[in-house]
Amino acid sequence: MEATRRRSWKRFDGTAFRQHLQNYPNYGTPAEDLLQSWGEFRERVAKGMDLLAPEREVQTKKRDPWWTSELTMTKAQLRELSDKCRQHEESHERYSKMRCEYKKAIEAAKR
Repeated sequence: MEATRRRSWKRFDGTAFRQHLQNYPNYGTPAEDLLQSWGEFRERVAKGMDLLAPEREVQTKKRDPWWTSELTMTKAQLRELSDKCRQHEESHERYSKMRCEYKKAIEAAKR
């Protein structure tokens, strides 16, 4: 298991976040310096996020070393074909071929 930091969204309150942004001075007034205003807005958002959705350490499952981005893309394509196959029977042959290729790719990656 690996530890990573993620935001805790379960208790996030959107209304409180809007109020947090509105409580800052100059909220809703036109800005003279766009870059300065943008920087201030980003700071406001970051502070609000840290206050209302703080980061916490979570344990994540370590990924299999053999899994590649190509397998992820192939899996996505296979799922897409699976959905099409349910709608149109003519896609079933392509789906079967793709499923065989996917299984072979997994076997090759595990070696």
